[in-house]
Amino acid sequence: MCIRDSFIADIFVCLNTAYYEGGYLITDRPHVIRNCLLGKFWIDLLASFPYLILDFRSTFNLENILLQKTLTIWDALFMLQLLHLIRTYKVPTILRRLEDQLQLSDFKAGLLNLFRIVIFGFFIAHYCACVFHLVSFATRNRNLGSWLTNSQLIDQDVMTRYITSLYWSITTMITVGYGDVVPVNNAEKIWSMIVMFVACGVFAFMMNSMGDVLKRFAKSKEVYNTRIEAVNRYMLLNKIPKDLQVKIRRYLEYIWAGENVDKSYEEDLMGILSNTLRNELILEKNGNIVRNCSLLASNFSKHLISKICFCLGEKSFMPEELICSEGDAEDKRIFMIYTGSVEIFLESSKLMLHMLGRKDSFGEITFFIDTSRKASARSSTFSQIYYLQREDFIKQLSHMPVDKEKFCFLK
Repeated sequence: MCIRDSFIADIFVCLNTAYYEGGYLITDRPHVIRNCLLGKFWIDLLASFPYLILDFRSTFNLENILLQKTLTIWDALFMLQLLHLIRTYKVPTILRRLEDQLQLSDFKAGLLNLFRIVIFGFFIAHYCACVFHLVSFATRNRNLGSWLTNSQLIDQDVMTRYITSLYWSITTMITVGYGDVVPVNNAEKIWSMIVMFVACGVFAFMMNSMGDVLKRFAKSKEVYNTRIEAVNRYMLLNKIPKDLQVKIRRYLEYIWAGENVDKSYEEDLMGILSNTLRNELILEKNGNIVRNCSLLASNFSKHLISKICFCLGEKSFMPEELICSEGDAEDKRIFMIYTGSVEIFLESSKLMLHMLGRKDSFGEITFFIDTSRKASARSSTFSQIYYLQREDFIKQLSHMPVDKEKFCFLK
């Protein structure tokens, strides 16, 4: 009952859900309803129809139906509930949406694809097993014999019969066929032939899909190894010192094998998107970084924050690499840490002042007061840092008198 009600509720949700067409979100209700009616609405309706309410009898026994030679209209309507299984066609869509929401890494997405393939194979095996059992159970009292009687399972519990049916289905699908469970009567043999034809395609599809997933795993590793080998050859031919080779390799491992987005892929993505989508993406991505800097986010207007999102620069640093130096009067940038950690210290006395991490910012004094650096900063780990040039910020302020007044007050 609950499952059927959820199916019906899903139909009403679909009738009120916007959709994308040509890259644009369609929210106009007549178009939404029309899209639903021209889509899979009728399949959903067929699978969700409450056939059970047509049967007013309080007693129903599937075994009693199968013992008869004919079915009554009420029994047939009850068995039409098998049409609910049509709804399983939505499982791949649900898994794909789940993958989009989880934003999985390539490795985890590959594991989810493998799981999806296994689930698909299990559903096919389950349906084949259920029909194999149904055919055998329906013909067992017609002097035709069946695999249930031959296997002496006719009096066993439902779970034992189901597991045996599933065992037959899987061994048939993977073309093993041990021969311990075999069709006996003509109906079982016909169904077995249908399963064999279907299973050949299903099994080949599953193996090919699994091979594609594993090939993608191997390809990403192969690309990484090829790059590292090329770098190693270059350093060997140029007789680069061992300690410098190690530093270079560790940095490249962070860039290529870490969680960083491939910059070439990001550039390709920006090139594909329209100007509107590209600007929205930059505003969302860089806006999250700027808002982590409390001095900027809490003192200036949203309009100014949106403008400086397009002025941010980005740079990666390796461990122990200097980001800015004490006493430097030329570098007036403010820095925002995206990943990694940064150590703030006095270069003259080697005194460590602060250890900063993700979402922290530094360099505010030089940025706002326009003075030389009062301390040095170096990366403690592999770090990805965003920065804003003071000159770019001043340029944006020239068009916003209210924000400019606030900036002068902070100075």
